[in-house]
Amino acid sequence: MPAVPKHRAPIVNAAVMLFRRQGYASTGLNDLVDASGAPKGSLYHYFPDGKASIAIAAVEEAGRRVAETMAKLARENRSTGDLLRAHARLLSGWMRHSGFRDGCPITTVLLELAPRDRGVSEAGR
Repeated sequence: MPAVPKHRAPIVNAAVMLFRRQGYASTGLNDLVDASGAPKGSLYHYFPDGKASIAIAAVEEAGRRVAETMAKLARENRSTGDLLRAHARLLSGWMRHSGFRDGCPITTVLLELAPRDRGVSEAGR
């Protein structure tokens, strides 16, 4: 039985949070290590292609979260208008809770890297 990737998810979660708060360029590998609690070697083990491969994983994870949220809202709301209003309430609540410091990790990464980085562009699609 293969080993469970113990530190991969914390690294990706840290990347989602940090890219949302400070962008890709302003997030260093040491920031990811500190926020994830993972050993620095884990960055190179799970993401041997470097920081851009972490960005790809973060964009994919953030997209998965958005899709889950939208599916949940679709089940809870009868109309598209109700769904959109519920989503807007969620987003405004998250923004208010963050003191309007958090953005979208997908947008920050794509604006900084796409179209230069093909992998990130693909993840954004």
